[in-house]
Amino acid sequence: MPSTCQHGTRIITGLAGFMPASLIALCLVISGCSTSSIDTVSQSNPAPSQQADDSLSPPQLEQFVPGPALSTDSDAANYLIGHTALTLRDLDVAADYFTRTLAGDKTNPDLLQRSFLTLYQTGQIDEAAIIARQIEAANISLPLSSEPAAVIAITNADWDAAQALSDQMLASGGASNLAYLTSIWSKFARGQETAALSDMTRFSRDMTGADIPPFMYLHLSHLAELSDQPDSARAYLDFILNGGAESAEVIISAAASYWRLGKEDVATQLLTDRLGSNFYAPKLLDQMQSAASELTRPLTLQRAVAQSILDEAWLNANQSGSGLLMPHAYLALRIDPELHAARFVLAQLYTAMNKLDMAQQFLDAIPHTSVWSQPATFLHINILIEKEALADARTRLTTELDAWPENRRLYHLLGDLYRRDRLCEDALTAYADAEKRGDRSGALYRSKGVCYAELQEMALAEDNLQRAIDLNPNDASALNYLGYLWADEGRNLDRALSYIEDAVRLRPDSGYYADSLGWVYYRMDELDLSVSWLEKAFQLTPGDIVISEHLADAYWRVGRWHEARYKWHYALELADAADDIARIEAKLALEHNMPLPSQD
Repeated sequence: MPSTCQHGTRIITGLAGFMPASLIALCLVISGCSTSSIDTVSQSNPAPSQQADDSLSPPQLEQFVPGPALSTDSDAANYLIGHTALTLRDLDVAADYFTRTLAGDKTNPDLLQRSFLTLYQTGQIDEAAIIARQIEAANISLPLSSEPAAVIAITNADWDAAQALSDQMLASGGASNLAYLTSIWSKFARGQETAALSDMTRFSRDMTGADIPPFMYLHLSHLAELSDQPDSARAYLDFILNGGAESAEVIISAAASYWRLGKEDVATQLLTDRLGSNFYAPKLLDQMQSAASELTRPLTLQRAVAQSILDEAWLNANQSGSGLLMPHAYLALRIDPELHAARFVLAQLYTAMNKLDMAQQFLDAIPHTSVWSQPATFLHINILIEKEALADARTRLTTELDAWPENRRLYHLLGDLYRRDRLCEDALTAYADAEKRGDRSGALYRSKGVCYAELQEMALAEDNLQRAIDLNPNDASALNYLGYLWADEGRNLDRALSYIEDAVRLRPDSGYYADSLGWVYYRMDELDLSVSWLEKAFQLTPGDIVISEHLADAYWRVGRWHEARYKWHYALELADAADDIARIEAKLALEHNMPLPSQD
């Protein structure tokens, strides 16, 4: 049977699965959340229903579309390809082919709506606005159709047109929150400052049906600041300062507002105390003090509007899983091209869709002086690892370390890179550097524990994994890893069972954790439970050699010899290491009435 380290290796070497867009949005709202870590132990591969969509390419299309359709330009073929691309959630391809089809059937209501929605979702705002005019001319009701035109009007500072379009959206009865924001900012730009402030307050309360959401105080502050009412602006900001968790974008924007209003000490407090480890406060403060950051530029009406659209989209995506986060991020970026938070959102969304080249384009457009440069660096490193460009990932990280050698998060990330390459001694050196600089996180001790297990220093592995659990009892990966370590060694089985049960409760979609639970039951001679959980693990993660071999072993123990041999053969097909091949071949040589070889 594979050793504990071999079982852990499949978690160490595989890149953490990219999260679906809805989960990314959730992570973005919490300022301390780290979505770009390459901590490949903390997230094993998701269940099939949660895996990121593959990038659509012509070979993949050929799996779903007849070959002749791909080589013709008929309306039927274009529609078929567009529909297939939409099913595969490749919106860029869908938009292209629906638009081609529309050229031959310009009044088709279905095509008009599909073309508009796919163009809009992929940020082709001018093209979407053209289709929207055709939709209006055809007297088709589509509430979102006025949004691109409204944003174009805002970008051009045509506030009369923006107000008219917002009124049109509100009258349609199915308008998104963008209609309300457009109306508020249009009134403000047209000199109705009191009405705008009143409408923003009412809209803020209506969003949740209760008190004003904390992030909306930022936009009330922006209204006051642009009205030259600094005392009122600071009063609104104080609600954010004295409140709880908020998105990183709101914390950063509030700090910038305090800075502009002459409260540099409060801005420093926010950046130092309220941002998570994806941001490095000394770097942010240095950039602001040298006026190198975009945060030090004066607040403009366009920037305030763009931020309100982006922030509202984040909140809505977390509350309802709204599909408007991507198009509204594009809209915000259209209004304010220097709103790098929107670029980071789009990069994460494209990463979740496994559209890595698109994600890199947005990350590359975030300048090194931006407040979002370090999160962009982390995400970029993840993408480089996924693309097997490990040397480039290490170079990018080393460059950042040379500039900010006291940044403990960078050392932690460097250790994760080494660990990913099975260079655990180098990883432990980097982790020690992170710890010396103040990293006392459970994630760090978990990573150290995994490395010590890889080096067969089991006492140190156990100590560090237990420390990670003590710091974070909901660390599913540490619970699973330590529980499996004990189970594989045949000791502390009751405690191992408790830890792994907690891990499965926290991550019920993980085939690896289900496998660990099946394996601890195997060690406890609870064979019926073992088979049940190992079968579930195989269903969740059918392509894993360890899970297949575990299930075969359990089948053999309960007398299901034919199924055991089938699963061993399957595991043998997956095996590439000589010791794995030799071990499985020895099992296949067994006679039906022989016991299973020792698992030690």
